[in-house]
Amino acid sequence: MKIRIFILIIGISFLQIPILFAQECNTLYIEECADYWYCNLEGDVCTDNEWSLFINSTNQDIGTNEGNDQFHLGMCSECSDSYNVWEELVNISPAIDPSIDLFFYHPDYFGISGTVLFNTDYRSIHSPEILVSWDIAADIVGVNSVQLEWNFNDFLPLEYEIYLFDGNTGYNMRELSGISLPKEAFELNGNETNIKLRIGACAETGTTTHYFDNDNDGWGGELTNEFCLGYAPDGWVQNPGDLNDDLPCESNLIDDCNVCDGLNQDMDCNGVCFGTSILDECGVCDGDGIQQDCGCGSPGELGIPVGDCDCDGNVDDCAEVCGGTSTLETLCEDTDADGLGNPGTETVECVDLGDNRMDGCDLPDLTLFLNSDGTVIYNSYVPFAGFQFDVDSASIIGFSGGDAESAGFFVSFNDYT
Repeated sequence: MKIRIFILIIGISFLQIPILFAQECNTLYIEECADYWYCNLEGDVCTDNEWSLFINSTNQDIGTNEGNDQFHLGMCSECSDSYNVWEELVNISPAIDPSIDLFFYHPDYFGISGTVLFNTDYRSIHSPEILVSWDIAADIVGVNSVQLEWNFNDFLPLEYEIYLFDGNTGYNMRELSGISLPKEAFELNGNETNIKLRIGACAETGTTTHYFDNDNDGWGGELTNEFCLGYAPDGWVQNPGDLNDDLPCESNLIDDCNVCDGLNQDMDCNGVCFGTSILDECGVCDGDGIQQDCGCGSPGELGIPVGDCDCDGNVDDCAEVCGGTSTLETLCEDTDADGLGNPGTETVECVDLGDNRMDGCDLPDLTLFLNSDGTVIYNSYVPFAGFQFDVDSASIIGFSGGDAESAGFFVSFNDYT
């Protein structure tokens, strides 16, 4: 039985775990071989179909280093994305004038290989959503422009775009077979190349930053990766800023108590999440106040005082009206309608007289009363004719009627009487 070996390739960037795509062809069963575009069945053995792209300069009478298709890149299932002495051949300069010395630039390989310039550069097979890029530069002597042409194996699936970029200008290498570029395009800018060759589903547009969504709520956390738009593996989203990537929350509105859409309703009045403090009836946190008749405060503090009927110091009148003006008065029958009650008919009743009295029977004995309309009533068990009384802060401006005048008395007045 053939032992099946799965190769884990970590890829171009250290976070690209999902880029694993290639299973080595020589580990596949015969019946599986045809399922992989990069594998080829030779007899009863499934072999690797190395995919290659060759680039040559076509300038005439110019020394180059890419004769016999020596300058090329490629992909295979057994290839790696890191340095391999069998995959990356060291560049050898033509060392003549004029010349064009194309090379793949790999400063990251220097510590392993002792050089940064290579004639070949192979990578592992990746799924289309992973954009694989090659950095290309050149040492050019005595030439102002470079005529490039290319060719490649045609079995690479069409979902893999192939683009050559001069800065921000991209050239579709499937539609074109060559271009002309100025020598300045091949110069290094520090450790960055201007010429890049990209292969992947978004080679033309470039990748989009995605964020790993640990809790599957549509919001990603801090872990980022670059994928072709629409090709990101499950678990990767474009929305960053998940407030808590361990708490599913589609609105991403997580309150201070770590509750989705909680609006801090689980926070007590002291600001403690899931605490037990509450507001009393007076709005005081952890207070004992209750709403009482005369205000809110500690129990018994603001009740109606004993004997009063309200918080303003009023008492019930005889009609049990709080703050009312009804009083207990002695009333008499007045059978002859002369304003004088009949002796012996007195009765005590609760009446609301306001500032007036109905008749003399309303008054205590030996009492005279001046109503607001100017009429005078009195109550006396001793008959009398004429009278005297004091009025404070008033002036008498006239007089008429009364029992004294009816009895024939001469009645006069001045400022005081």
